[in-house]
Amino acid sequence: MSVFRICHWMAIALALYPQLLDAQGGASPRAASVMDTTAAHITGVVQRYVDALMARDTGYIRAASMPTAVSLGLRSDAPPDDVAMGRTVDVVIADLARETRRMVGRVWSPRVTLTGRVALFTAPYAVWFDGKLSHCGIDHYIMAWSGGRWLVSQVIFTRETAGCAPPP
Repeated sequence: MSVFRICHWMAIALALYPQLLDAQGGASPRAASVMDTTAAHITGVVQRYVDALMARDTGYIRAASMPTAVSLGLRSDAPPDDVAMGRTVDVVIADLARETRRMVGRVWSPRVTLTGRVALFTAPYAVWFDGKLSHCGIDHYIMAWSGGRWLVSQVIFTRETAGCAPPP
């Protein structure tokens, strides 16, 4: 079955989500299966996005993002009056084009929450530059079902430079 067909059926399943609940309002076995499949797909999309960031694959970053996508990193060591600034997907791509260090990034233990055509992917992450741990934190990807596929709408992440636990 093609990826398009799978995504098409996932969209239908999400649209029918309310009908997949049992009489007590809990997920029926069928609904749980649909949600597990969709969560696994979203996890794959985010992992590919992280891989593309690390590989500086700007074509994939653009293709996997809403045109209005924004990335916002919140530093734990920022002063209390620090104003957080978001970066558009165009700025992220320009920054990647200027990056010269070798980058490795990992996400693990993801959680995915679905609400209709919106998904929230949350997971711890860590990034290394030239083999040295740079920072870690928690990634929050807000995904939107648009044009028959899941796209990155927003990325909000904490940025810790101390106390990073190694990934499992």
